[in-house]
Amino acid sequence: METNGPIRVLMITCAWPVPGGPRTTHFVKRQADFLLAAGVDVDVLHFKGRRAPLNYVRAWREARRRLAARRYDVIHAQFGQSGFAALGARLPTVVTLRGSDILGVVGPGGRRLRAGRLLQALTRFVCRRARRVVIVSDHMRAYLPRGA
Repeated sequence: METNGPIRVLMITCAWPVPGGPRTTHFVKRQADFLLAAGVDVDVLHFKGRRAPLNYVRAWREARRRLAARRYDVIHAQFGQSGFAALGARLPTVVTLRGSDILGVVGPGGRRLRAGRLLQALTRFVCRRARRVVIVSDHMRAYLPRGA
């Protein structure tokens, strides 16, 4: 791929550290900072999923707006569910899976929650459409859909 200037990445995430926020997702920001330090042009689209489908639709629309306004070389979705906002884009998409997105959410008693099974299904759907899938631990490989 030949580019003029640095590679441009649209990073999409439903988990971004905000002051006073309950999440410990500094690793996502740290990755964006490392890419910036390496000379990659990173534009971060962060949104609050909060298990609300409408929030994901809004993120999808915001991603379309950004994709129309600026040229990107790749989309990088942090977490499988964030990849929903990249669906339909005509760019290579990388999805980084972090755990519960592909493993599911386990509730009291060790049972997988229905919301966790839905999250797994959405993540597998996104993974089948991604150019590349990154897993943060090798034990997650067994949960990937065929062809991902």
